[in-house]
Amino acid sequence: MGSQGTATWDGGDDLRAQVVAETGGFQSVLDDVDLSTPAQTPKVGGHAGVIADFVRCMRTGEIPETICTDNVKSLAMVLGAIESAETGHRVPVTW
Repeated sequence: MGSQGTATWDGGDDLRAQVVAETGGFQSVLDDVDLSTPAQTPKVGGHAGVIADFVRCMRTGEIPETICTDNVKSLAMVLGAIESAETGHRVPVTW
């Protein structure tokens, strides 16, 4: 949300968000955002869905859809693409 609001998460069940409703003065007036749907829906996009999936997996021991070990593979691909562009040669991607 950036300059238009804020989101906070306590690491458990408390995920809150507010958006700027009115500016002016020292502090802006904020409106709460209803976040009940992401917690009730198994697959939801965006950060709320990732956080809900993470919390569910922490509780159940399941592996989340987005897991850090996959990010390492993506990083290897990006670094290989950069090296290939710099050298003009094919580069094997390993992780």
